[in-house]
Amino acid sequence: MSFLLGFADSKSKKKRRIAADVEALFEDWSTGVVLEPKTRQRHLEGDLWEVKTPDVRLPYYEVVDPDHGRLARLTHGFLKDFGRTIDGKCPPKQIRKGLYMMKEDKLC
Repeated sequence: MSFLLGFADSKSKKKRRIAADVEALFEDWSTGVVLEPKTRQRHLEGDLWEVKTPDVRLPYYEVVDPDHGRLARLTHGFLKDFGRTIDGKCPPKQIRKGLYMMKEDKLC
């Protein structure tokens, strides 16, 4: 995911913390920890969901692979836009982007 590249090695403490939060989230997810609804994940639209850290949002959808079972495919990622969505909802532009990427991925 290109937008996260360099966060772990950044001089910025905030970016390193963001990288650590995402790493911890993926570690929990990969070991089968159930993510609490609304706290760590949220349904966006259709088959699109988002998984959350305090600062990062990662839209994803699930697919079933015959060899690996249920998998989550991340569509993209973005930093939480503080102050732009008072109600806490995902910006519509990000939902459209996720749905578009999901549609394109399913065509392959």
